[in-house]
Amino acid sequence: MEKVDVVAALGQSKLLLPGLIKGALAANDRLKFALTALQAAAAHATDGAAPLADLRRDYAAAHVNAPWMLEMQEAAWSEGGKLHLPELPRLGKLLGDDIRLMARPLESSADAAHLALMARVDHWCDWLDRLNAGVLDDAQMVALTGGRRGEDDTFHILVMDLHKSLNRMAAEMSDDTVDGAHVWQLDAGDRPRVAAFMRGLNRTRKLKFDHPGLDTAATRDGARLLIQNDIGTNDAHVLVIQMEGLSITLTYSDLHERRFAFFQESLAEIGAQWSGVGARRHAGLNAGVDYVVGTARFDCADLGAADAVLEGLGSRIVFLIDWNRARKRLNRLVAKPLSVAVLTETAHREAGHMGWLMAGAEQLVFDAMEALSPDHFRVGDRLDGVLGEAEARDFLT
Repeated sequence: MEKVDVVAALGQSKLLLPGLIKGALAANDRLKFALTALQAAAAHATDGAAPLADLRRDYAAAHVNAPWMLEMQEAAWSEGGKLHLPELPRLGKLLGDDIRLMARPLESSADAAHLALMARVDHWCDWLDRLNAGVLDDAQMVALTGGRRGEDDTFHILVMDLHKSLNRMAAEMSDDTVDGAHVWQLDAGDRPRVAAFMRGLNRTRKLKFDHPGLDTAATRDGARLLIQNDIGTNDAHVLVIQMEGLSITLTYSDLHERRFAFFQESLAEIGAQWSGVGARRHAGLNAGVDYVVGTARFDCADLGAADAVLEGLGSRIVFLIDWNRARKRLNRLVAKPLSVAVLTETAHREAGHMGWLMAGAEQLVFDAMEALSPDHFRVGDRLDGVLGEAEARDFLT
């Protein structure tokens, strides 16, 4: 499960296109290798004396994760005009999965040519499901790996036709950026809005150090400007912003309820009105465990106010990265409410917590406690128990 699946679950399909096209082109590479490996297996089965084709470089270049494909040549044999291939069921599943991945960017298109391609994908997936286990006859082999245009359709021709459509779609999406955000099909008035969001994001993004995350994409979908930020590495941690007129809405998903509440409070400072907050579950996402989703709305008086909201949103995202890890480390020093209070204040000051984590976190404090005489601290003492809650909070902040 990838970020694109989460964005789909949040209902913003147009933001998927860059990720979907990237995944589709990777699937195209794997499919081409799979058909090459199948042809090599058929050739060796026909002439067992011929040397095995060395496919290792092709395998590595296609980024395939199926070592059994490299062994198909040795395992294949021919009898009665049929190719016997023990790994055919696995190969058929891989072909079906990857042709579906190639077609995903076309799924929401109403273009007649794309609809025709989708119908062909359905046909060939059904065809693959009906393959006899472990055996291919000559006609089936041609149907998979051969064919000429103007004659009967084949799986190989479908792969090539999908590849051409993907290349056209990729060409239509300019590789443009606005202050680091990947953008496409924006109106002229959208660029200042994206720039405002990125101004806030870039102001604080250094606080994540080398942690992955904060990649941003923006596009226009009809009357709406859409901005997505993937925040970090977890699939269920995604943020999508819509702006229509002077109204901004943010849909946010998080697998940690406490972090969601922290972000709610943070956005209240810039006027967020939250609704629809609750648990959600999607098959294959977050290991089937519930995650929290909610929508924040901002009604802006003018574009200046909208830019201030967008900048404020962008500036606050970095404080979500590794927030839960920082909270747990702080819990070793103070009570849970104080841990959240410290993280809230350090975010408000745009200082953040990642530097503290990288420098040693609670061990920094334990070392300082140990450096003092036993008259001040004993092993196992918690900081708020010795200093008091307010003093411990202020010291950690």
